[in-house]
Amino acid sequence: MISLQTLDGVVFDAVVYAEREPRQWMAGSNGFSRSSSFGGLQEESGVVHIAIRYRQDGTIEAFRNGELYGKGYRTGFQTYRAGESQFLFGLRHGPAGGNRMFRGVLHRAVCFQTALSDEQLRELARHREWEWDLREAWQKLGPEVLTKRDAYRAKIVQLDREIGQVREGSKRKVYTVVSGGGIGPTHVLGRGDIDKPGVAVRAGGIVGLGEEADRDFGLGEQASDGERRLALAKWIAEVNRPLLSRVIVNRLWHYHFGNGIVETPNDFGFNGGRPSHPELLDYLAHELMRDGMKLKGLHRRIVMSSVYRQSSEPREDGLAKDGSNRWLWRYPMRRLDGETVRDSMLAISGLLREDRGGSGYVDVDYKDVNGTTYYHPKVEEPADCFRRTVYRFSPRCERVSLLDALDCPDPSATAPKRAMTTTPLQALSLFNSGFMFQMSEGLAGDLEARRGETKVEDLVDTMFQRVLLRGPSEEERVRAVRLVRDHGLRALARVLWNTSEFLVME
Repeated sequence: MISLQTLDGVVFDAVVYAEREPRQWMAGSNGFSRSSSFGGLQEESGVVHIAIRYRQDGTIEAFRNGELYGKGYRTGFQTYRAGESQFLFGLRHGPAGGNRMFRGVLHRAVCFQTALSDEQLRELARHREWEWDLREAWQKLGPEVLTKRDAYRAKIVQLDREIGQVREGSKRKVYTVVSGGGIGPTHVLGRGDIDKPGVAVRAGGIVGLGEEADRDFGLGEQASDGERRLALAKWIAEVNRPLLSRVIVNRLWHYHFGNGIVETPNDFGFNGGRPSHPELLDYLAHELMRDGMKLKGLHRRIVMSSVYRQSSEPREDGLAKDGSNRWLWRYPMRRLDGETVRDSMLAISGLLREDRGGSGYVDVDYKDVNGTTYYHPKVEEPADCFRRTVYRFSPRCERVSLLDALDCPDPSATAPKRAMTTTPLQALSLFNSGFMFQMSEGLAGDLEARRGETKVEDLVDTMFQRVLLRGPSEEERVRAVRLVRDHGLRALARVLWNTSEFLVME
C-alpha cells in the first residue's frame, strides 16, 4: 500500500497488508529479502494507524495504533539514493499490474528520515489528525469534480454488473481436491469419463506392491483428503515394502558412485535398466529393512566397503574387459555437482553460514513487466546468501551461471540423473564469475588476517592444504609464490578453484 523503491522497481521496502498471512500487516521487500512475519493479530475492519520502523542495526518492527505489533526481527537495512528513488501509494511496487494494487482507503502517509522512539510513535498514533473526513475533502474540490466522480462511479457499477453477467454465463464445473470434510464415495470411471461411474472402491494401495491383506487403508468413504494422503504415505513407508527399499538403496548407490546398480533410478519396470549386481541390490535392501529403514547404517555400509575405498587408477585388464567400469573394478572418477562445488568453496573460504532451517536465501532480483515476473541474478551475493545451496530459492525461469555451467538441472523438470559435461563455460565461470571473486577474496582475507609475520611460502602451503588437502610440490610452490608476489593471494585462490584436483572425485 505504501512503498519506497528504486525508479526501476527492482529494490523496494513497503508497508503491505495480507501479503503472506490473511489480515496481517507485513514489511514487504524485493524477493522478501528483508521480510518476515511479525506474528501480529489478524486485522478487523476499520481505520487503523500502522507504522513500520527500520532501525539502523537492521531491526524491523511494526506498531499498530501506537502499540508494538507482534514481534520485530532483524534482516538488514536498505538505503535509497536521492533522485534515484520514489514513493508509491496504493501500490506494492512498480510497475503497476498483477495483484500489487491495494484495495482499501489510504487516509494519510508520512515518512521520517530517522527511526522514531516508542513514545513518539504512540504520540503520533494518538494525534487523530490523520483520521480526517473524506466527505469534507470532496466538497472542497468543487461541483465539476463531484459530477465527474459520480459519472465514474456509475460507470464502475455498470462494468461490475457486466462482468458479473459474463462470469455467470461462463460457469463450468471444476473437479479439484476437497481439503475439508469427507469427499464421499469414489467410483471407477468407465474410460475415465466422470459421467460414467462404475463400482465403488475404497482407498488402498496397489496389489502388486504389497500383501493382499494390507492393500485396504481401512478408511471410510467420508475420510478427508488429508487422511487419505497420510494413509498412503504410511503404506508406502512400511518396513515390509521391498520395492521402496530397493529404490532407496539404488538412489543412494547412484549418488555415491555416479551410477546406480539399476541405471534408471526412476524406472524399475520392464522399460528400465537391468541391475548390474542384483544380489547386492537385494542384500542392501534387506539390510535397510532390517535396520528399520534408517539410512545412516546404509551410508556406512557403502562408504566402508572395499569397492568404495578402492583406487581410481586404471588397469589394463580392467579396461580391456569393462571399459565403462560398469562392474566397478575401480572407483569411478567424476566431477562434483554444482551444489557441492559451491558449498565446498563457502566452507573452505570460511564464509559458510551454518544456520539450519528457516526461509531460503534469494540470490536474484525481481522485476515485473506487464504482469510477468523476471529474475536477474545479483552481481554479487550478499552475505545472507552464503548458506548451503539446498536453501536456495530456485526460480524456474532463471538459473545462476555457476550452477548452470556445472550441469545443475532446471528446477522445472525432474532429473533422476545429472549430466556431466566438460565445457569452456565451466572454466570461464569458475575463473571470472562474481561468486568466484567473492570466494577468493574470502579465502585470501582469512589467511591474511592470520598472517602476522608468516612468509609467503607458508601462506601458499596453507592455501594448498585448505583447497586441495595437500601441500604443493616443489615446482608448484615456486610458481605459486611467484604468482602471489606478482598478483596477490586472490589470484592463487582462483587458480586452485579451477584445478581438476578440487573439482573431480577420484
